[in-house]
Amino acid sequence: MPEKCILDPERDCLGLIKARELEEEVGELRARNDSSHKEFFDRLAVLEAHNQVQDAHYSHIIEKLSDITDKLGNLSTRISAIEFKPAKKWESIAEKVLLAIVGAVIGFMMTKLGFK
Repeated sequence: MPEKCILDPERDCLGLIKARELEEEVGELRARNDSSHKEFFDRLAVLEAHNQVQDAHYSHIIEKLSDITDKLGNLSTRISAIEFKPAKKWESIAEKVLLAIVGAVIGFMMTKLGFK
């Protein structure tokens, strides 16, 4: 039962009626806000869990990249060594041929000069 107006006791108090209506609206808004906040916090929890999974994947990828980099460096060193083997072999053969030619020339000159 509504209370009567202070200024005119024969009428109902309009301010009190409006206050009760606003109180109901505030209650409904609070319920919706509580629901929305719960939904936001639930979504945030899901995103945090997903972020943790992504961090684990990222760490795994970094480890793999580090392993690949190490292996690539090792393979690069081995390939360089393999590439230089034929060059070293040719240098050795060229050195021996040059020594043989120089030896033959010296031998020829010695025979011409009369050394036997």
